[in-house]
Amino acid sequence: MLKFTKVIMLGIIMFIAACADKTARTTVPEKTPEISMLTAVNFREAIKKNDANSVLLDIRTPEEYSQGHIKGSRNIDFYSADFKDQLSVLDKSKTYLIYCRSGNRTRAATAIMRELGFNKIIVLENGIIDWSGNNLPLEK
Repeated sequence: MLKFTKVIMLGIIMFIAACADKTARTTVPEKTPEISMLTAVNFREAIKKNDANSVLLDIRTPEEYSQGHIKGSRNIDFYSADFKDQLSVLDKSKTYLIYCRSGNRTRAATAIMRELGFNKIIVLENGIIDWSGNNLPLEK
C-alpha cells in the first residue's frame, strides 16, 4: 500500500510540474502600446513634431471632415462597416495622432488599435470641439 501511495504522489507531482512548465512557456507578456491623451494646444505641438513616422488620423464621418479638419489629416470613418479593416492595413509601427468630434470615438478606436497591435497613439482629448474652442486652424 505504501508503494502504491508513493506512485500516486509521484504522478501528481509530475502532473503539477508539467502543467506549471507548460504555463511558463505559453505566457508571454504582451507589449502595451503607448497612448497619450493631449489637450488641443499640446496636440498641436505634437503635430508640429510630425515626421515621416507619424500619421494624423481624423475618424469622423466624411461629412464632418469636409466641414473642417486639421491640415494634413487622413480621414477614416469610424462608423464605416470596414473601419477595423481599414485600420488593420496601416503600419502599426508608426505614431498615430488621432481625433474625432468630442473624444468619444477616439476612445473606442484606441481600444481597437490596441487590439490590432499599434505601438504609439496620441489622442486629441476632447476632439475637434476642443481644437476649435482654442481657435486653432481648420482646413476645408
